[in-house]
Amino acid sequence: MPRYVAYNADTHAFLGFYHTDVHRKIPKPNKRIEEKGFLDRIGEHTHYNPSQNEFYTPKGTASDNKSEANRNWRDSQLQLTDKYMITDYPIAVDELRDVVKYRKDLREYPSTWIRPTTPSFML
Repeated sequence: MPRYVAYNADTHAFLGFYHTDVHRKIPKPNKRIEEKGFLDRIGEHTHYNPSQNEFYTPKGTASDNKSEANRNWRDSQLQLTDKYMITDYPIAVDELRDVVKYRKDLREYPSTWIRPTTPSFML
């Protein structure tokens, strides 16, 4: 299922995301991207540079700052849950299982666009 991002040839700014199952006409210029890349681009980047075949977000833009804030939150949550990974930390098996899943979900965020739910025992 081909997916595309259309972009402005002069500014490189994204104009939209397109899927061949949904859209009959895809504006040009465009760049074909794989599904994983499609989701990453929607969440992380706002521009495409065809001469370098590179997706990017200009430094200092609102999108760049939001992405950085999301990564910082994720990193702080991983750091807060480090203690639960120590082998002799007193934690119930089901709680440990929840923390392991939470940390896995944190590592996939922000590219998944879904902020992981903190295990209830940690609230």
